[in-house]
Amino acid sequence: HKRTHKVDCDIVWNDGSQYWLQEAWKKVFQPHLAYVAEPLALVVTKQLTFAHLLLRGEKLANDSFDILSWHRRSIAAHEQNRDTIHACLGVLVDAAREILLHWLNTNPARAHAQMQVWWSSKILLLQRLTAYAVSADPQLGADERLEWVLQNDLVFAFGMKQEVFDILAV
Repeated sequence: HKRTHKVDCDIVWNDGSQYWLQEAWKKVFQPHLAYVAEPLALVVTKQLTFAHLLLRGEKLANDSFDILSWHRRSIAAHEQNRDTIHACLGVLVDAAREILLHWLNTNPARAHAQMQVWWSSKILLLQRLTAYAVSADPQLGADERLEWVLQNDLVFAFGMKQEVFDILAV
């Protein structure tokens, strides 16, 4: 009789990581976003992707659900995002959001390219960032936003409710 053992994992942050990551974001990266957006986008994308893939390997994530996305109530700055257990995740999502907003205002073509990459990733958290960017894109009118929601079948999509509301509210 062959015994099988289920492997389990958790994504945890080192002691002090939350504080120092938040401090670095507020005092180093965010004030200099024009200079660090490009490499920071790569780092944020890599970290969120690796976290998702670890969860997917343990069957704790798939194309339509992962616990990381579940813990982030809104991509927009929102009071409900103050989950201290996932504060490092929050900094990564905040950085990704601010990079997109920066590019939407300074280099829309670059923002749209990143949105395409994140949308095609099939990683819910990155797709939610894209949906948030659609709601914030000053180049899109209400009809274009609504068309994007319909084309991507998001009206009743699991895990996208807040971002769809944000898109429709604009």
